[in-house]
Formats: sequence, C-alpha cells, structure tokens
Amino acid sequence: MVKECLGPNEAMIRAMGMLNGVKDKVISRMLSRSKDLILVDTPEQSGVFIHRSEDVKFVNYLKNDLKPMGMILINLTIHRFPIEASIALLLSLITQLRSDIPVIPVINKSVR
Repeated sequence: MVKECLGPNEAMIRAMGMLNGVKDKVISRMLSRSKDLILVDTPEQSGVFIHRSEDVKFVNYLKNDLKPMGMILINLTIHRFPIEASIALLLSLITQLRSDIPVIPVINKSVR
C-alpha cells in the first residue's frame, strides 16, 4: 500500500489483480496441500470480490480443479434489525449469482 501510495480499497483491488496474475501457481499450491477442504478467507469488504468481473475470474479458475463454495458470515451483533439481516441475506444471494457457486449464509454470533 505504502509503496504504491494506495488506500485500503485500491490495495485490495490491486491484490486481486496480482492474484489473478499468479493464479496457476496459487491453485497448484492449494491442490498440493489438501483435496478435501480448502478454506480461503477474504476481507469483509466482499464488494471488491463480487462486483468486478475481473475478480470473479479467480473463482472461475478454481472451478477447473475444485468445487468451490462460498460462505457469508452474518454477524448478529452488527445486523440487529430485520432489514439489516435481510440485506446480509441478499448479499449472499448476489454473491452466489455473481460467482456461480453455492453460497451458504452463516450466522456467526448470537444476541443475548
């Protein structure tokens, strides 16, 4: 970020571009580690990964060798109102439609 004078969002976009540039190497290493389950964690700002067609390409590359699926964490300490939870569920649907992989919404915290 500092070297290229990028802000956080620009840095994430740049990182996805760099990832696509070395996709074969990354996927090869992923396949050499495990065949049963590979968990790839992405930053909370999923918009970077689902709204730009270039970034959906990495998921498409994964589909050649793996059976990727997505998981959207819905944090009930943040989404306390029905409209907020509904928006989170819609985001999981948008992600599924955009990436063409199954996406499971998961509630990861409860409210007392």
